[in-house]
Amino acid sequence: MKAATACVLSVLAISGLAGCNQSKVVAPTDRGVCYILNTKVEPPKFDRIASDIPDLEHCAAEMEKLRLGLNRLGADAGDIIGSFQGRFLFRTGYGYYTSQTYEGNRYLLMVPYNGKLVMPGAVPQ
Repeated sequence: MKAATACVLSVLAISGLAGCNQSKVVAPTDRGVCYILNTKVEPPKFDRIASDIPDLEHCAAEMEKLRLGLNRLGADAGDIIGSFQGRFLFRTGYGYYTSQTYEGNRYLLMVPYNGKLVMPGAVPQ
Protein backbone atom coordinates (compact mmCIF):
# COMPACT_ATOMS: atom_id res chain seq x y z
CA MET A 1 0.00 0.00 0.00
CA LYS A 2 2.83 2.43 0.88
CA ALA A 3 4.58 1.73 -2.44
CA ALA A 4 1.38 2.43 -4.39
CA THR A 5 0.80 5.67 -2.48
CA ALA A 6 4.39 6.77 -3.10
CA CYS A 7 4.01 5.95 -6.79
CA VAL A 8 0.78 7.98 -7.09
CA LEU A 9 2.34 10.91 -5.22
CA SER A 10 5.42 10.90 -7.47
CA VAL A 11 3.23 10.87 -10.60
CA LEU A 12 1.22 13.80 -9.23
CA ALA A 13 4.40 15.69 -8.39
CA ILE A 14 5.84 15.12 -11.87
CA SER A 15 2.61 16.18 -13.58
CA GLY A 16 2.48 19.26 -11.34
CA LEU A 17 6.00 20.20 -12.41
CA ALA A 18 5.06 19.74 -16.03
CA GLY A 19 2.17 22.14 -15.50
CA CYS A 20 4.55 24.74 -14.05
CA ASN A 21 6.74 24.64 -17.16
CA GLN A 22 3.75 25.38 -19.38
CA SER A 23 3.06 28.69 -17.62
CA LYS A 24 6.69 29.82 -17.77
CA VAL A 25 7.13 33.53 -18.56
CA VAL A 26 9.43 34.03 -21.56
CA ALA A 27 10.83 37.45 -22.44
CA PRO A 28 10.35 38.75 -26.00
CA THR A 29 13.51 38.76 -28.12
CA ASP A 30 12.70 41.69 -30.43
CA ARG A 31 15.83 43.69 -31.18
CA GLY A 32 16.01 47.16 -29.64
CA VAL A 33 12.57 46.99 -27.99
CA CYS A 34 12.05 47.56 -24.26
CA TYR A 35 9.00 45.96 -22.61
CA ILE A 36 7.31 46.10 -19.24
CA LEU A 37 5.55 43.04 -17.83
CA ASN A 38 1.88 43.59 -17.02
CA THR A 39 1.15 41.13 -14.21
CA LYS A 40 -2.38 42.48 -13.63
CA VAL A 41 -3.74 40.34 -16.50
CA GLU A 42 -3.78 36.58 -16.80
CA PRO A 43 -1.61 35.35 -18.44
CA PRO A 44 0.98 38.10 -17.85
CA LYS A 45 1.57 40.25 -20.94
CA PHE A 46 4.53 42.29 -22.16
CA ASP A 47 3.72 45.88 -23.16
CA ARG A 48 6.14 47.84 -25.37
CA ILE A 49 7.42 51.02 -23.71
CA ALA A 50 10.25 52.05 -26.07
CA SER A 51 11.82 51.16 -29.43
CA ASP A 52 15.30 51.68 -30.92
CA ILE A 53 16.96 51.14 -27.54
CA PRO A 54 20.70 50.43 -27.90
CA ASP A 55 21.30 48.33 -24.77
CA LEU A 56 20.04 46.90 -21.49
CA GLU A 57 21.09 49.96 -19.47
CA HIS A 58 19.02 52.30 -21.65
CA CYS A 59 16.02 50.00 -21.26
CA ALA A 60 16.44 50.24 -17.48
CA ALA A 61 16.47 54.04 -17.86
CA GLU A 62 13.22 53.89 -19.88
CA MET A 63 11.65 51.70 -17.19
CA GLU A 64 12.77 54.16 -14.51
CA LYS A 65 11.30 57.07 -16.48
CA LEU A 66 7.97 55.20 -16.66
CA ARG A 67 8.10 54.32 -12.94
CA LEU A 68 8.78 57.93 -11.94
CA GLY A 69 5.99 59.16 -14.22
CA LEU A 70 3.52 56.78 -12.59
CA ASN A 71 4.67 57.91 -9.15
CA ARG A 72 4.10 61.56 -10.12
CA LEU A 73 0.53 60.68 -11.13
CA GLY A 74 -0.05 59.21 -7.67
CA ALA A 75 0.20 55.53 -8.61
CA ASP A 76 2.64 53.49 -6.55
CA ALA A 77 4.59 51.65 -9.25
CA GLY A 78 6.59 49.74 -6.63
CA ASP A 79 8.71 46.89 -7.99
CA ILE A 80 8.40 46.51 -11.75
CA ILE A 81 9.54 43.89 -14.23
CA GLY A 82 10.63 44.47 -17.79
CA SER A 83 12.57 42.82 -20.57
CA PHE A 84 15.02 43.65 -23.32
CA GLN A 85 16.09 41.27 -26.11
CA GLY A 86 15.21 38.13 -24.16
CA ARG A 87 16.61 39.27 -20.79
CA PHE A 88 14.57 40.25 -17.76
CA LEU A 89 14.97 43.46 -15.76
CA PHE A 90 13.70 43.67 -12.18
CA ARG A 91 13.31 47.01 -10.38
CA THR A 92 13.46 46.64 -6.61
CA GLY A 93 14.08 49.15 -3.84
CA TYR A 94 17.84 48.65 -4.30
CA GLY A 95 18.08 49.15 -8.05
CA TYR A 96 17.82 47.20 -11.29
CA TYR A 97 18.69 43.53 -11.51
CA THR A 98 18.93 41.39 -14.63
CA SER A 99 18.39 37.70 -15.29
CA GLN A 100 18.29 35.33 -18.25
CA THR A 101 15.00 33.85 -17.00
CA TYR A 102 12.06 34.99 -14.88
CA GLU A 103 12.89 32.51 -12.11
CA GLY A 104 16.69 32.59 -12.50
CA ASN A 105 19.45 34.22 -10.50
CA ARG A 106 19.41 38.01 -10.57
CA TYR A 107 22.51 40.16 -10.92
CA LEU A 108 22.75 43.82 -9.95
CA LEU A 109 22.86 46.02 -13.05
CA MET A 110 22.27 49.63 -11.97
CA VAL A 111 21.57 51.54 -8.76
CA PRO A 112 19.92 54.93 -8.18
CA TYR A 113 22.35 57.66 -7.08
CA ASN A 114 21.54 61.38 -6.88
CA GLY A 115 18.51 60.97 -9.15
CA LYS A 116 20.40 58.99 -11.80
CA LEU A 117 20.99 55.33 -12.56
CA VAL A 118 24.65 54.34 -12.38
CA MET A 119 26.70 51.17 -12.43
CA PRO A 120 27.21 49.79 -8.89
CA GLY A 121 30.99 50.35 -8.91
CA ALA A 122 30.60 53.99 -9.96
CA VAL A 123 29.07 55.12 -6.66
CA PRO A 124 31.65 56.90 -4.48
CA GLN A 125 32.08 55.48 -0.98
